[in-house]
Amino acid sequence: MSLRIGRRSPVSWAHAYVEDVETVHPIRLPSATVALLEHDLAEIAVAIELVARHVASRVTLTGLEDPESIAGQALALAQLAHVRFALQRDLAGGAVLVVVGPLEA
Repeated sequence: MSLRIGRRSPVSWAHAYVEDVETVHPIRLPSATVALLEHDLAEIAVAIELVARHVASRVTLTGLEDPESIAGQALALAQLAHVRFALQRDLAGGAVLVVVGPLEA
């Protein structure tokens, strides 16, 4: 028995596979979804209720997903309850703080 060691025949798909591969780029999805925004609005509504019922004079919320997206709705809720509402930037890292209260005179 004799073995022939010789030239290998090229694979038929090698050229097309190596040169025509597309580069994959991840798609960045929006960070805030509707459910998270509704959760943020509910948190703000509870803070407004605490101030309106005199349980707290002022409530500061931090760590919300995207408070700037719901600021208009939150402001409307605060105005209905005669409670002050403000967005502030954290001095250290630029995080958005939601400040609810005190009651408006």
